[in-house]
Amino acid sequence: MKLYFDIDGVIVGRGRKPALHVVEFLKIATEKHDCYWAMTHCKGDATDDVTRYIKEILPEEAIEYCKLIKATEWSHKKTEIFDYKSDFLWFEDAPFDFEKEVLLQ
Repeated sequence: MKLYFDIDGVIVGRGRKPALHVVEFLKIATEKHDCYWAMTHCKGDATDDVTRYIKEILPEEAIEYCKLIKATEWSHKKTEIFDYKSDFLWFEDAPFDFEKEVLLQ
């Protein structure tokens, strides 16, 4: 299954602290699934940008799992990156209404 992740509100919780159980969550996700970033911090090959953003927040073990998540390319809607021919889950804390509409179609 393909998993798509936002960072804020999913991997990084409130107050710029690691989300609860983030290491265990990322370990299972990256070991068992095909994982991709779906966030504004990573449009295209911006893995270094992601690492810089999370390195002050997440424990080192979580950062290593984050490095296994693939970059994505999108322009207007995060929903552009989804592979609708495959099973997938999108971990997003605040999808826009126009993104929700795409998913409902």
